[in-house]
Amino acid sequence: MLLPRLFDTQRPQRAQAAYTELVNRIRAEGWAVENYQFPLIADERRVVSTLLQRLLGMVDVATDREVWMLYNSFLRTLGPRLLWSYGPEATAIAVGTTGGGPDVPGHPQMPTLSWQELTRDLRLARRWSDDLYIHSLEGCVWQGFLGRLQSVAWDAPTAPPERAWLAEALRQLLRGTLWASAHPWPVVGVGITAAWLLRQARRHT
Repeated sequence: MLLPRLFDTQRPQRAQAAYTELVNRIRAEGWAVENYQFPLIADERRVVSTLLQRLLGMVDVATDREVWMLYNSFLRTLGPRLLWSYGPEATAIAVGTTGGGPDVPGHPQMPTLSWQELTRDLRLARRWSDDLYIHSLEGCVWQGFLGRLQSVAWDAPTAPPERAWLAEALRQLLRGTLWASAHPWPVVGVGITAAWLLRQARRHT
C-alpha cells in the first residue's frame, strides 16, 4: 500500500489543491477553518520535503488555525518530551486522549491518559498557547474529568521533562532523513565520493 504512495510525487499537490478548494468554500460561507495536524509536518516543512505527506496522507494546507495533535497516551515515556519540543512552535495544541473516538469493531480502544497525565500535559501546553484542546469530550465525561477541569492549577510550575533533549535529537534525525529523501542526488554524490576516498585511502595503506 505504501510503495505506490512513495513514488506518487504529485499526491501532495493533488491533496493540497482539493483541501484548499474546500477551505475556500467554507470561508466563502463566512466560517473560520481549523485543521488538526500531526506535528511532524513542522519538520517536513523545514526541509521542504513531501515524504510524510505521501506516506501518511498528511496535507499541508493553510487554514485559520492549525491544531497540533500531541496525544501522549500513545507515547507515555517520549510524549511529554515531544510536547516540550514541538510546543514552542505550535499555535494551538491538542492533548489526549481521554477516551472516545472511533469505535472500530475488532480493534482495541485507544489508551487513555490519567488525570495526573492530562493535567501535566495541559500545563505544559499552556506555556506556549492559550488555545488548548482535549481529545475527547466523551472521554472526559466517562472518566469524570469534565468538572475537575475547572480546578486545574494553571500557575503551577512546570519543569522540563527528564532528558528533554532526546525528543530534539529524534527530530534532528527525522529532518535529516526527510532532507535526504527530498535531495537524493546530493546524497548519492556524497556516498560515491566517500566510497572513492575510502578506496584511495586503503590503496595507500
